[in-house]
Amino acid sequence: MNNTIKEVYQNYLEYSKLKNKLTTVQHEYYKFINYVIPFFGNKKIGDITKNDFISFQASLLNLDYSNSFYSDMNSLCKKFWTYLNLIYDVENLSVRVGNIQNKNTRVVKEKQTWTKKEFKKFINKVDDPIYHALFDTLFYTGIRKGEALALKISDLKCNYISISGTLTKECFNGKRIITSPKSRTSIRNVPIDLILLKELKHLIEYYKKNYPDYNEDFFLFGGNKPISTTTLERKKNEYCKLAEVKQIRIHDLRHSHATILYNKNVKVKTIQERLGHADISTTLNTYVHTDIKEQKRLIKKINLLRMFHWLI
Repeated sequence: MNNTIKEVYQNYLEYSKLKNKLTTVQHEYYKFINYVIPFFGNKKIGDITKNDFISFQASLLNLDYSNSFYSDMNSLCKKFWTYLNLIYDVENLSVRVGNIQNKNTRVVKEKQTWTKKEFKKFINKVDDPIYHALFDTLFYTGIRKGEALALKISDLKCNYISISGTLTKECFNGKRIITSPKSRTSIRNVPIDLILLKELKHLIEYYKKNYPDYNEDFFLFGGNKPISTTTLERKKNEYCKLAEVKQIRIHDLRHSHATILYNKNVKVKTIQERLGHADISTTLNTYVHTDIKEQKRLIKKINLLRMFHWLI
């Protein structure tokens, strides 16, 4: 009870390493060091009151950060104070006070997708063989950005790519971390079309010709080291400007792939398995969007229904 927040956190850190991925530990560590410890300082855990915790939440709300930030902080506080309750038998203030509620909720940005025509304009401007193959893979397979960047040469099979890891934003000892995918269903084999297969094989030949140290442990996109997520984002923005197409997120290539499949009457269950979703509702509610053509067809049918209803 006489331990300070800072002292206790060192023990919690070791406990967290046993329960979570290294990337999760690092992500939480950053937020704890920058937001929790500076507020509570050297205050003893037994002296922290409900009002202290409410004041802490208010200080975070004054920062006016994104909803995802507050969601992360809620999760972090819940884990840490649950640990305090378990080990030191102090009141679980995160449960008693509840979550941080940001009343000034930002408007969620509408998800963007590209049609095949828009993607063609974009990809025609991509002059680097590595990035050309990478963007083609993201658009025509729907795999996640981190999954694509973690692929090794050996993960390319005769007619599919094998997904077993994901590249994170975090680094350890100067190297980017490859960890297990988002969920168990994310470990999967994704069939690829013949044109993409041919392009990826040409990319491997490019590595063999230009990289003296080539081996099958090379990253499929990057060679002896993976492409960073920030570099990929920057390249995408550059090619979008050149192609004069709307700016979308890298992740929206995944949305685009799912939408195209859905509008081609591919079964949602099949799309779910291809994307590696654990829950089919995620596929339906998040990744499947009707395109403009479908919306036009729909309103045309409604117009006909309204105009000629008297014939029915």
